[in-house]
Amino acid sequence: MLSLEQLHATPEFQELTAAEKLFIDTYVSNGYNAIHAVRTAYNCKNDGVAQRMSYRLLGHLRIIMVLARHREEVPKETFLGLLRRASLKKGITKDQLAAFRLYAEANGWLKPPKAAKPDAEKPAEPEADIPSDFDLSEYEAT
Repeated sequence: MLSLEQLHATPEFQELTAAEKLFIDTYVSNGYNAIHAVRTAYNCKNDGVAQRMSYRLLGHLRIIMVLARHREEVPKETFLGLLRRASLKKGITKDQLAAFRLYAEANGWLKPPKAAKPDAEKPAEPEADIPSDFDLSEYEAT
């Protein structure tokens, strides 16, 4: 496991908001008590609100990736787990799917789609056999 000091140096941790950073610091240092971490980082009126908020926070992509770094998980495996979870949910949007694809391509886990071939590389269509005595003069452009 990465120490908090090592975790703070990661790019994933740097992308968090100040409140999310405090949540992670408290969550890791208090033995993973999410309710206590939420109450420390956010202004919650009771434990019930903090509990609901902790579920949402622990489901955020940024938080998941930081905690995966803390546990020294393989990033690709963490990503595949997120993708698996998202695919099981109803209503995944095209934008979410595009974001997953872009993230996978950026990390080299997925090859980008091949570009369309230019028209010059398409095989030429065979010309129609027109009888030699067929008069096309009336159809020619003027």
